[in-house]
Amino acid sequence: LKVPIKAAACVGPAAAQGFQFHHAKPEYVLLTRWLPESPSPLPKFSFTQIGVGGVVLNRSGEVLMVQERVSPIPAFQGIWKLPGGLADPGEHFAETVVREVQEETGVTGSLLGVVSMRHSHGFRFG
Repeated sequence: LKVPIKAAACVGPAAAQGFQFHHAKPEYVLLTRWLPESPSPLPKFSFTQIGVGGVVLNRSGEVLMVQERVSPIPAFQGIWKLPGGLADPGEHFAETVVREVQEETGVTGSLLGVVSMRHSHGFRFG
Protein backbone atom coordinates (compact mmCIF):
# COMPACT_ATOMS: atom_id res chain seq x y z
CA LEU A 1 0.00 0.00 0.00
CA LYS A 2 1.76 3.14 -1.21
CA VAL A 3 0.47 6.11 0.79
CA PRO A 4 1.43 9.57 -0.53
CA ILE A 5 2.48 12.14 2.06
CA LYS A 6 -0.75 14.08 1.42
CA ALA A 7 -2.72 11.03 2.63
CA ALA A 8 -0.56 10.34 5.70
CA ALA A 9 -3.69 10.31 7.89
CA CYS A 10 -4.52 6.94 6.25
CA VAL A 11 -1.44 5.23 7.73
CA GLY A 12 -2.98 4.73 11.19
CA PRO A 13 -6.13 3.02 9.87
CA ALA A 14 -4.02 0.84 7.53
CA ALA A 15 -1.80 -0.23 10.45
CA ALA A 16 -4.92 -1.05 12.44
CA GLN A 17 -5.86 -3.45 9.60
CA GLY A 18 -2.53 -5.30 9.87
CA PHE A 19 -0.35 -3.37 7.44
CA GLN A 20 3.31 -2.95 8.44
CA PHE A 21 5.88 -0.36 7.43
CA HIS A 22 8.22 -1.47 4.67
CA HIS A 23 9.96 1.80 3.87
CA ALA A 24 9.45 5.52 3.52
CA LYS A 25 10.70 8.16 1.15
CA PRO A 26 10.14 11.92 1.33
CA GLU A 27 7.03 11.71 -0.87
CA TYR A 28 5.39 8.47 0.41
CA VAL A 29 5.35 5.56 2.85
CA LEU A 30 5.02 1.96 1.67
CA LEU A 31 3.08 -0.50 3.83
CA THR A 32 2.71 -4.24 3.26
CA ARG A 33 0.46 -6.98 4.53
CA TRP A 34 1.23 -10.60 3.69
CA LEU A 35 -2.04 -12.54 3.64
CA PRO A 36 -0.95 -16.22 3.62
CA GLU A 37 -0.06 -17.92 6.91
CA SER A 38 3.50 -18.58 5.70
CA PRO A 39 6.33 -16.09 6.36
CA SER A 40 6.44 -13.20 3.92
CA PRO A 41 8.94 -13.63 1.04
CA LEU A 42 8.92 -9.88 0.33
CA PRO A 43 12.46 -8.49 0.24
CA LYS A 44 13.52 -6.11 2.97
CA PHE A 45 14.05 -2.52 1.96
CA SER A 46 17.66 -1.52 1.32
CA PHE A 47 19.35 -0.12 4.41
CA THR A 48 23.05 -0.14 3.56
CA GLN A 49 24.91 3.14 3.40
CA ILE A 50 28.02 3.38 1.26
CA GLY A 51 30.85 5.44 2.70
CA VAL A 52 34.04 6.28 0.86
CA GLY A 53 37.48 7.68 1.61
CA GLY A 54 39.68 9.00 -1.15
CA VAL A 55 43.39 8.21 -1.16
CA VAL A 56 44.87 11.21 -2.98
CA LEU A 57 48.59 11.21 -3.71
CA ASN A 58 50.73 14.08 -4.94
CA ARG A 59 53.77 13.68 -7.20
CA SER A 60 55.96 13.07 -4.14
CA GLY A 61 53.74 10.19 -2.99
CA GLU A 62 52.37 12.13 -0.01
CA VAL A 63 48.79 11.32 1.07
CA LEU A 64 46.23 14.10 1.36
CA MET A 65 44.52 14.12 4.78
CA VAL A 66 41.79 16.36 6.21
CA GLN A 67 40.86 17.19 9.77
CA GLU A 68 37.32 16.15 10.82
CA ARG A 69 35.31 19.34 11.41
CA VAL A 70 31.92 17.90 12.34
CA SER A 71 31.70 14.37 13.72
CA PRO A 72 28.61 12.54 15.01
CA ILE A 73 30.97 10.91 17.55
CA PRO A 74 32.65 13.45 19.86
CA ALA A 75 35.82 11.34 20.20
CA PHE A 76 36.40 11.68 16.42
CA GLN A 77 36.11 15.48 16.39
CA GLY A 78 39.34 16.95 15.01
CA ILE A 79 41.00 13.67 14.00
CA TRP A 80 42.96 13.42 10.76
CA LYS A 81 41.33 11.25 8.10
CA LEU A 82 41.05 10.60 4.38
CA PRO A 83 38.59 12.94 2.66
CA GLY A 84 35.29 11.15 2.21
CA GLY A 85 31.67 10.69 3.15
CA LEU A 86 28.42 8.93 2.29
CA ALA A 87 27.03 8.17 -1.15
CA ASP A 88 23.78 9.84 -2.17
CA PRO A 89 20.93 7.48 -3.14
CA GLY A 90 21.62 6.03 -6.60
CA GLU A 91 25.17 7.43 -6.73
CA HIS A 92 27.99 5.08 -7.79
CA PHE A 93 30.84 4.94 -5.31
CA ALA A 94 33.33 6.14 -7.96
CA GLU A 95 31.23 9.31 -8.31
CA THR A 96 30.94 9.57 -4.52
CA VAL A 97 34.67 9.52 -3.88
CA VAL A 98 35.36 12.13 -6.59
CA ARG A 99 32.56 14.36 -5.23
CA GLU A 100 33.59 13.99 -1.57
CA VAL A 101 37.27 14.72 -2.27
CA GLN A 102 36.23 17.82 -4.28
CA GLU A 103 33.82 19.02 -1.56
CA GLU A 104 36.26 18.55 1.31
CA THR A 105 39.51 19.67 -0.32
CA GLY A 106 38.82 21.44 -3.63
CA VAL A 107 40.96 18.81 -5.38
CA THR A 108 39.53 17.30 -8.58
CA GLY A 109 40.46 13.69 -9.20
CA SER A 110 39.30 10.40 -10.62
CA LEU A 111 39.00 6.85 -9.33
CA LEU A 112 41.92 4.60 -10.32
CA GLY A 113 41.03 1.63 -8.13
CA VAL A 114 39.69 0.34 -4.83
CA VAL A 115 42.13 0.11 -1.92
CA SER A 116 39.90 -1.49 0.70
CA MET A 117 36.31 -2.38 1.55
CA ARG A 118 34.73 -2.81 4.97
CA HIS A 119 31.23 -3.60 6.15
CA SER A 120 29.88 -3.19 9.67
CA HIS A 121 26.56 -3.27 11.48
CA GLY A 122 25.01 -1.29 14.30
CA PHE A 123 26.07 2.19 13.21
CA ARG A 124 24.16 5.22 12.05
CA PHE A 125 20.53 4.05 12.35
CA GLY A 126 21.16 0.62 13.88
